[in-house]
Amino acid sequence: MKLFGTYVMLVMVLLALILSSLSIGTIPISISKIINFIHHKDMSLESILLESIRIPRTVCAVLVGAALALTGVILFYISGNELGCPSLLGINQGVFVGVIASVVLTQSMMLKNLFLCGIFAGTGAGLATFLMSFKLGFSPLKLILIGQAINLFCYALCQLLLMLAPQYADALLVSLNGSLANSNWTLLETFGSVLLLTSVLAIVFMKQGYLLSLGTDVAKNIGIQVNKILCLFLGIILILSTGSVLIVGPLLFFPLLALHCSKLFISSNKPHHFALVTACVGSILLLASDLCMRVLYPDWEAPLNLFIAILGVPLLIIRARSLH
Repeated sequence: MKLFGTYVMLVMVLLALILSSLSIGTIPISISKIINFIHHKDMSLESILLESIRIPRTVCAVLVGAALALTGVILFYISGNELGCPSLLGINQGVFVGVIASVVLTQSMMLKNLFLCGIFAGTGAGLATFLMSFKLGFSPLKLILIGQAINLFCYALCQLLLMLAPQYADALLVSLNGSLANSNWTLLETFGSVLLLTSVLAIVFMKQGYLLSLGTDVAKNIGIQVNKILCLFLGIILILSTGSVLIVGPLLFFPLLALHCSKLFISSNKPHHFALVTACVGSILLLASDLCMRVLYPDWEAPLNLFIAILGVPLLIIRARSLH
């Protein structure tokens, strides 16, 4: 019953935030007009605003929030590290380096090129982090420190590459600090189904991830093909991270925040439920952050990372205090 109550509460909060995201903005739209839009589209300003801007922005926030949260769960299980997060291991910034490099080399923003370059660069950054940490004697602390060094290097590389493509600098700089401003139906049609299907795949195989967290020997003894599952999960992380970065840019610490906030509601020893709850928390956290930004700064796109930190850090403090 407690688990059912958790699901009901999270779904209700998520629905309330979705309605608020569609309603609140420079031009407020009443709930009745939103309902009318669902049944009958017209050429009114509100309908155009909903269809072209607010609905794709809201859907992107829900999908990306859930996708990034799931990457945090996967890394938590397969690495055994509670600080395991793509943004802490250099993967997200690596993906963004690939995106900017693609723009500089091709002088275009073709989504296919951005996606492929993002995956290759994210893989390279992640491999560099893990290989360097193993070479120096693997430990969770060294992994995070090396990941942060890779992050800083990738961030500096992003700034350098932006100077080589000044005509795209404005759009890319907005994304560099995290923003849903570029959300549109083209991005959703290209990456929405990819993020959704990959997220479902991650949840389906999450039990194997949990078994890996018990140790590779235990996993092998119960018939888990460890190497294949690890490759599957790393592929899932790269696809989810790349798709998310292309839509909103690199959101630092977001998977980590979603992971630990979800532990306020459910234990991590129930892998499927834990993944679902974390995905809901991720969607809620990203939607709430975007909504706060739009309410406080309606006329310009403030960095989304700032509001994620404002909302997420108090929840992390509550989580830390609950452990003691």
